[in-house]
Amino acid sequence: MDAQQLIKLTIVGSVVLVVLSIGMQAHASDALRFVRQPLLALKAALAMYLLVPLIAWAASSLLDLEAPVPAALMALSVAAMPPVLPRKETKAGADHDYIIALQLFAALASLIAAPIALWLAAPIIGSVDVWSDTGIVRTLLVTTFAPLLAGMVAARVAPGWAERIAPLLARVGMLLLVLAGGVALFGLWPSIQQVLNPKLVLAISIIALLAMAAGYALGGPERENRGA
Repeated sequence: MDAQQLIKLTIVGSVVLVVLSIGMQAHASDALRFVRQPLLALKAALAMYLLVPLIAWAASSLLDLEAPVPAALMALSVAAMPPVLPRKETKAGADHDYIIALQLFAALASLIAAPIALWLAAPIIGSVDVWSDTGIVRTLLVTTFAPLLAGMVAARVAPGWAERIAPLLARVGMLLLVLAGGVALFGLWPSIQQVLNPKLVLAISIIALLAMAAGYALGGPERENRGA
């Protein structure tokens, strides 16, 4: 195993640890929250899998970004939940149970919505292989669905143990992610410099701001949860 493979494995492992900790903090009511509130689920899906990809496509088109940058931005726009600690969002005022429910919904919905979104966008951004070993479906299964399910099973079988260990797993995962991500960024910096330009920075800024606005506009009825 060379250094590049080790860094990649560390990044994947760190995300798995964080998602596993999220699953350990989930309850049955969290898993069913969006099932019981279909309008809330629809609005969340529209924000994540329709508006954000459209924003990414529009920003790429308006700023005339060169391939393969638009495809990369589109793929990132439909990626499942970022490895953000629910505790951080709770400190910002969001309801912990809502955050967990939203992350559960995003993880499950992304398995269906992400491949469909990329398939529909193929005529615009080019073909994106979603089924190969490195495709988005396999990535989502390994880094999101499997650890999330494992965490929920652990919480069901040994709730006390899961509650104690979940924060530790989250902290270790985030530490590994920061370290491995920093090393990867340092190693890829020459390649990044070749595509990094003011237009790309502007596109990323526009996507981030409008995506947050879309999430806030279509979020739950409670104002404090809309930033989640």
